[in-house]
Amino acid sequence: MNRNLNSLSDCNTFSSKTWSLARCSHGVLKGFHDFRPAIVFLLVLLALAQASYAGAQDEDILTRAVKVETERETLTLTPVEMPNLTLSEPIVRETLMAARESLVTVVEKGKADSGELAAAYGELGAWYHAHRMNVQGEACYRNAELLSPKEFLWPYYLGYLFQQTDQLQKAVTSFKRALEIRPDYAPAKLRLGQVYIELNEHKLAQPLLQETVQVDGLRAASLFGLGRIALARRDFAKAVELLEQALRIRPHASRIHYPLAMAYRGLGNVNRARTHLAQYGDGKPELNDPEVDKLNAFKTGAQPHIYRAIEAVKARQYHAAAEAFAEALKHDPDNVKSRISFARTLYLSGDRRGARNQLEEALKRAPQHALANFLMGVLSESE
Repeated sequence: MNRNLNSLSDCNTFSSKTWSLARCSHGVLKGFHDFRPAIVFLLVLLALAQASYAGAQDEDILTRAVKVETERETLTLTPVEMPNLTLSEPIVRETLMAARESLVTVVEKGKADSGELAAAYGELGAWYHAHRMNVQGEACYRNAELLSPKEFLWPYYLGYLFQQTDQLQKAVTSFKRALEIRPDYAPAKLRLGQVYIELNEHKLAQPLLQETVQVDGLRAASLFGLGRIALARRDFAKAVELLEQALRIRPHASRIHYPLAMAYRGLGNVNRARTHLAQYGDGKPELNDPEVDKLNAFKTGAQPHIYRAIEAVKARQYHAAAEAFAEALKHDPDNVKSRISFARTLYLSGDRRGARNQLEEALKRAPQHALANFLMGVLSESE
């Protein structure tokens, strides 16, 4: 029975879509296909509601290619389309709308100080970026960079956005622009090196990572990158040395285990390879990046905590996931899906009493919830 409950870690119970339970691959909800017509109908209604809401939102001056007079020149800014906030939490919707209205006020002044306008665009971009509205975030950052081309933050945040969304060539261009402005910022070198590795440009990545490997807070991520380069060059002994060092610094970075397993296999040590392969997950080596950390100040509502919980679950860091779900529920206590996921992470971190309490709370709010009832049954039988 314990195994049954643990197997639910492969289910997408964290999705914001109510029908995500259909993705579970363990036969938990065998009769789910019987409800497909109703779900299709629900999807159609939801799509119509979203379209209606999006159409009802008034366009503002930002949705057009605005021309602004600065103290230096006349600039044409990139339009920032209106995001669809239909499914956003009220606090998120209100915050983003207020941030946008603040920028509209600055733009409508007409002639503006370029630094003030750049900061206003950059701040709105950070709000959008923090809430994964990447199209709007990109447009805002581009305008901020155009208005203030000597400011480091805007190309750096743009590069980080591109890195997160796997737009790797664009990330290279933006990170290089940022480093031209601030060549001593080590996290930017590391991130550029990481992108080069994904592009298989190991000759370009290696010198960057060798610069950052001695920097406090960047050492584990740098060693991880250098270990991957050594593995790609079939220098298995060097790869093991580097990756083992990275793992000692960041023992919860489960992503390190896969290249380490491949390096041990290359050395013919099959047992060590199997041991590390069994521990492979999605936990990345953390890096200390003060400028990126500032983006956390722009996160509001429950959703950012849910994103953090999802990443922690992927890394098998169940205590951290439980803490993140607890924070999410402070903002949205009636979210039954989050509460069930909270219960599951409590169980997997060894807190069965806490798991039972959260399932009971979930069932008070939704007595017929299939997954909550199933997990309560599993928990009761295991006890």
